[in-house]
Amino acid sequence: MLPFFPHPLIVMRMIIKQRRTSWAQPSLSRDFALLSVAIVFVMVLVSAWVASQTYLRHSDQTVEELAQISAGIERTLGIEFEATGHLLEAVGRQIVLTTNGDVKVIAQILKAYDTNNPRYAVWSWSDASGHILASSARGILEEPVSVVDRDYVKTSVADPWKVNLGTPVEGRISKRWIIPVAIGVSDFTGKYLGTLEASIDVNALTDQISYL
Repeated sequence: MLPFFPHPLIVMRMIIKQRRTSWAQPSLSRDFALLSVAIVFVMVLVSAWVASQTYLRHSDQTVEELAQISAGIERTLGIEFEATGHLLEAVGRQIVLTTNGDVKVIAQILKAYDTNNPRYAVWSWSDASGHILASSARGILEEPVSVVDRDYVKTSVADPWKVNLGTPVEGRISKRWIIPVAIGVSDFTGKYLGTLEASIDVNALTDQISYL
């Protein structure tokens, strides 16, 4: 007698029926697994929301702090350059009134203003032709140093008694990186006498800003 094999459609219906029956019946392990998946999904959503809110708040706080720091640095630089400009004008007036063009007296004046303030690398005086004749560090120079190519010298000659801020550069007297602040000096007749320069030390200024 030949063995009986049920029709494939009948087998498929029996399997589907069994699965429906198993899902309909209570199962602790299955319910626990579904609950765990649901909890993990909710935790992921909550974590993502918390992370996004924290990032946004931190970004806003960082931007605000950077704006405050930037404003503080700008005020510091403004105060520093303004104070240097007032000093340059005072020294320039003194040179006009008391030296009569005597380089030796000018060198003494520059030395008097060199009070070991770390912000200033050197004070210097260049004549109308753009050559440094005296400095606070070396007194009267045996060989004048040309600064004709410096941008602040050209601007000072064109517009005396106006404070000019030069491009940061390595000083030819101090041999340090400086920010030159200069003023052109002319006498009462309008004759151009020379350029007075205060070299702000870049490293000292950077340290001051870093302290902020």
